Amino acid sequence: MTRPRAALGLALVVLTVLFLFALYNRGQPIAFTFGLWRWKVDAVVAVYAGIGLGLLAMFLLGLPGDLAARAENARLARRVRQLERERGGD
Repeated sequence: MTRPRAALGLALVVLTVLFLFALYNRGQPIAFTFGLWRWKVDAVVAVYAGIGLGLLAMFLLGLPGDLAARAENARLARRVRQLERERGGD
């Protein structure tokens, strides 16, 4: 029970810091350049976009491992049921 509360507290602190950052940095444009493409945006939007892209990358990179673990758990559950049936049949 302590871990979820600690994670929730940490998330609340991070959100508070991001909110304060957004308040203090309103209207400060920054420019991103990628090859010939240039994009000007507020600093706050850039930070939130970076956070969103980071979360998306974490999800996409973790997805294959999660799917493999889910498939392995399903396989093991089937095996346990099979062994229970065999044992019960004796």
